[in-house]
Amino acid sequence: AIYSQMHNRTLNVPFDFVVPAPPSSISADNVQIEDSWPWPERLWGLRLGQRLKDVRLKGAYLKGSDAHIRRAQLDALGFVWSPRRGRRKRALGGGNAGKELSE
Repeated sequence: AIYSQMHNRTLNVPFDFVVPAPPSSISADNVQIEDSWPWPERLWGLRLGQRLKDVRLKGAYLKGSDAHIRRAQLDALGFVWSPRRGRRKRALGGGNAGKELSE
């Protein structure tokens, strides 16, 4: 939900996206800044792009009697089931630099 909210209700996560921790310049004692970081600590380092690739290609997390509920939840978050090819290359500055990832 966090990625979707940050990207205009579109869940089009690049394969190599890893949930970031706050910048190292934010000290652990600075609770106000850390509390405003959008990602909870338990998710820092999560390879979200890989997880969602597994959902697309392998149907991971979409099995069982409640699979239709999970699919509906992903749809509500704006999950992109068939992302355009080349998103990673554009994100890294190659190809058509400057284009948005959510194209």
